[in-house]
Amino acid sequence: MRRSTVIAALILLAAVAWIGSGAFSASGPAADSPADREVERQPTPVRVAESIAAERIDTLVASGRTIADRTLTIRSETSGQVAEVLKRRGDLVKEGDVLLRIAPGDRQARLGRAQAKVEQARIEHDAARDLQARNFASRVKLAQAKAALEEAQADLAEIRLDIDRTTIRAPFGGVLASRPVEVGDVLSPGGEVATLVDLDPLVIRAEIAERRVGDIEVGAIGHASIFNGPELDGTVTFVSPVADPNTRTFIVEVEVPNPNMSLREGQTAELRLPLRHVTAHRISPALLTLDDAGTIGIKTVDDSDTVHFHPVEMMGASTEAVWLTGLPDRIRVITVGQEFVGAGDRVTPVLAPAPTAPPAAAGPSIGQVPEGVQEGLTQ
Repeated sequence: MRRSTVIAALILLAAVAWIGSGAFSASGPAADSPADREVERQPTPVRVAESIAAERIDTLVASGRTIADRTLTIRSETSGQVAEVLKRRGDLVKEGDVLLRIAPGDRQARLGRAQAKVEQARIEHDAARDLQARNFASRVKLAQAKAALEEAQADLAEIRLDIDRTTIRAPFGGVLASRPVEVGDVLSPGGEVATLVDLDPLVIRAEIAERRVGDIEVGAIGHASIFNGPELDGTVTFVSPVADPNTRTFIVEVEVPNPNMSLREGQTAELRLPLRHVTAHRISPALLTLDDAGTIGIKTVDDSDTVHFHPVEMMGASTEAVWLTGLPDRIRVITVGQEFVGAGDRVTPVLAPAPTAPPAAAGPSIGQVPEGVQEGLTQ
């Protein structure tokens, strides 16, 4: 018992000594030392890179498809049997080219009869006019003769027109997309003869969201990339004034040249429509972050070494970088350490060293990345 009492007393004395030393307090296992408190007060070191905004054209990219400038179903204006077919499906035709001919039938005989009636009516009209001039015929007789002459002339014009209609020509240049008739087929007025499509110029049609359609103007120059085809410049010729009731999008059409009609209707195309000139920063997408509200932006450091969060709008992107607007023209972007600091924190900025190689090309109408930015933007 005496031995146990001695051990308990020693433990009690050790506990009292430990508590009295200040190693344990109500606030935690041990109070912060002055050195620790000094470390906490020091600003967090971060790496920064300077970025200067460059002018860039805000471009709208949309997917579309090619359509013919004009499509016409050619129909017969007279009746008869097809006697000759001169163009095949898929042929290129010019305006006025003969597509097919209809057999004349009895039209030549009707033409001769009409010509004879005109000649007879003219003789009777001349005689009635001479008699009326000498008061041997009434004015009524002259009027009847004149009416008979005009009727005969109308019949002659009608048969001549009918003969002209037996030769069916292309009303404009294009490609013969279909020709459902063959030699021996019998046509009636209104019967389908062929379908003609005009592919020069070629029209590219795309659907544009309502928030961007207001920036597009008729007459603007657009760039089109045809799938498995060339890249062409064209002109905006139509912006729909009415939205599609189902998609709430607006039709925009761009015409591009297609002189040899090598491009076809229905091909997939990508449209790039320049909208406006803006100043933007070329930043690595790895530097984008979110604030507590979920807003996308980047963190920068001002002249007083204070961190700021800037919401941004992305106006373009590539595999290497994004173009951001909504920022001051000159900024210091935090490239390393942004996850350890927040808006309002004081930091110790370390400027990224200048790059040893020139920055990568940013593409047409994009300014070079300023010196000192490339390494910081690709951390």
